[in-house]
Amino acid sequence: MKMRSLCISLVALLFITLFPANVGVEAANNYHYLDEKGTKRYIASSSVTVVSQSSETWHSGWYIVKDKIDIKDRSILIEGDVHLILADKASLNVNGSDENLAALQFLGTTDSLTIYAQSTEEDFRGQLTLIGGYYGEGIGYGKSVDPNHPPSCKVTINGGHVIAEGGPYAAGIGGGWGVVTINGGYVEASGGNYAAGIGGSNGVSGGTIIINGGRIVAAGGDFGAGIGGGSRGHAGNITINGGTILAKAKEGYYGPGIGGHSQAVDGGLITINGGHITAISSINYYGIGGYDPAINISGGNIFCMGNGIYCRAIGPYFPGAQGKVWIEPGKGRTVKIDKGADIPSSQEWKTISYPDKEHYTEKDLYFEQRVWEGWNKEDIDWYYYQNGVPVRGWVKVDGKRYYLASSDGAMQTGWLKVDGKWYYLAANGAMQTGWVKVDGKWYYLAANGAMQTGWVKVDGNWYYLAANGAMQTGWVKVEGKWYYLAANGTMQTGWVKVEGKWYYFYSNGRMARNTTIDGHYLGSDGAWQP
Repeated sequence: MKMRSLCISLVALLFITLFPANVGVEAANNYHYLDEKGTKRYIASSSVTVVSQSSETWHSGWYIVKDKIDIKDRSILIEGDVHLILADKASLNVNGSDENLAALQFLGTTDSLTIYAQSTEEDFRGQLTLIGGYYGEGIGYGKSVDPNHPPSCKVTINGGHVIAEGGPYAAGIGGGWGVVTINGGYVEASGGNYAAGIGGSNGVSGGTIIINGGRIVAAGGDFGAGIGGGSRGHAGNITINGGTILAKAKEGYYGPGIGGHSQAVDGGLITINGGHITAISSINYYGIGGYDPAINISGGNIFCMGNGIYCRAIGPYFPGAQGKVWIEPGKGRTVKIDKGADIPSSQEWKTISYPDKEHYTEKDLYFEQRVWEGWNKEDIDWYYYQNGVPVRGWVKVDGKRYYLASSDGAMQTGWLKVDGKWYYLAANGAMQTGWVKVDGKWYYLAANGAMQTGWVKVDGNWYYLAANGAMQTGWVKVEGKWYYLAANGTMQTGWVKVEGKWYYFYSNGRMARNTTIDGHYLGSDGAWQP
């Protein structure tokens, strides 16, 4: 029997050793994380290194940020296949001032970094803030790249709040060498001058960029794309399958929202299969495009805006470029295009429906350059636009307040927790006040919409609301004192008959006990003793 138990223990130990990141049962000796599909998985804590203030080099393996850590004036080096978990409410700030180094600096040519969160809730998910030094990305290679032996490192973001800022001439994330994949989380990436937010640093193309989900805000510096190439770099190979994306160039010249620089030899490839995309160029450039691009669109909700007389919302940089745009036929999909002039003298549009026209040449204005305003329904969600950009957070429209998700701007309904307070939004999104009945229970919301708890006075009557906000009825015990609330929730005073027994409640609602009222003795349980 002992031998059998020993064998079972050895098999279990072998399983844990061979499969450290299994979908097992959460235990005290396991850490959990969300994978690229949002599935909760577990890894034995013995297989994970806790990141500390003294961390200098991450070698192949698993790491977790559990506390609030600030690392200043140096970088963290990455060597091998590194997996990083951002624990709930934890943060790691790396401010790398080293010249030519990224905040998270790859050492080899095939290194990889995968970032995970433990939660998708904004109030809980961990945060990673990275600021590169001079010529240094937030995550990347710095100035150590040998163009004759380009690296092929990988950055994968599955969750968390990642803020990456490149130094002068450096991208926020990537640098243009290797692959950047974003599956989830909230990513804010900004490039220094001549560099992209996500993609190429100065003189480098965008590399391979794949976006499957999450919320992304990417801003390029002067001459750099929000997503794509740095100065003189083409777009690279960009594929967008999902997510909510705001890609914009900073207030400078010749930067696309998504794409490459006008001086690049090759325009690269941009493929959009889905997602909610806003792409806005800087002065004299395109929302989506570049020099000689190939752009394939088969889905998604897209708003893009060019800025300048030659600059279409989407397409090649200037008349005569050979780039083509293919938009897959879709039921009900329409597009407005220009009649054919390179520089239209007036906004004379004609509307066509697919598949009437599927291929576009350099003389087309591919998407209507308009500014969305007000409410717009996209798929099943409502969004509210101001100056072409979805509003996020609280907004007041026609005297009613609405809450638009900070992740993508979608209008919220039902119960919502904001800054520690609960609110209830009707099916039409309008914030509710006063009494509301939800799932058979009554709740009271203040004039600012915040759900109330404890004692509240409404129209001269007192009510007691539980910690979850639900209005109470019948007997309630508060701070050791008993009160009685009628079926409509109002606090009772004076003589009250409950289930055949008489009780007396003072003017503050507290039940009397062990005393005589109006000549009647009330026992320890508060009931009148005849």
